[in-house]
Amino acid sequence: MEQGTNYINIMKDSLQKKIIVLDKIMDVNRKQAEIIKDIKTNMADYEKTLDEKQVLIDELNLLDDGFQALYSRVEQEISVHKNEHAEEIKEMQKCIALITDKSVEIQEVEEKNRQIISQQFSLFKQEVKKFKQNKRAAGQYYDTMQKTNYISPQFLDQKK
Repeated sequence: MEQGTNYINIMKDSLQKKIIVLDKIMDVNRKQAEIIKDIKTNMADYEKTLDEKQVLIDELNLLDDGFQALYSRVEQEISVHKNEHAEEIKEMQKCIALITDKSVEIQEVEEKNRQIISQQFSLFKQEVKKFKQNKRAAGQYYDTMQKTNYISPQFLDQKK
C-alpha cells in the first residue's frame, strides 16, 4: 500500500515534469515561428532550435517510458484501492488533461510553422528558378553579342 502511494507520487511528479517539458517545447516552437519568417538568413538558428527540440522530445519520451513502467507496477493497486487514491487519481487526471491540451496546442503551432516553411521554400525555389532563367538569358545574350561583332574571315583580292 505504502509502496503504491510512493509510486503514485512519483507518477504525479513525472506528469508535472512532462508539463514543464511541453512548455519548453512550446517556447521553442514560438522561437521557430519568429525565425522562419526569414529562414534564408536564419537557417543556422533554425537548426539550433531543431536540436533543442530534439533534446526536449527525448526527455519527454523518457518521462513517458518511466510513467508507463510505474503505471504497470501500480495498475492493480490503483484499481483495487480506487477510493483510497481518489485524490491522487484526480490530480493525475487533471495533469493528463493539461498535457493533452498542451500537446494539441504544440501540434497546431508545429503545423502552422510547417506550412510557413513550405511557403518560404516554395518562394525560394521560385527565386532560384528565376535566377537560373536570368543566368541562361544573360548567357544567350552574351553569345549572341559575341556573334554580331564577329566578322568571318574573307578573302581580299589585293590586286587592282
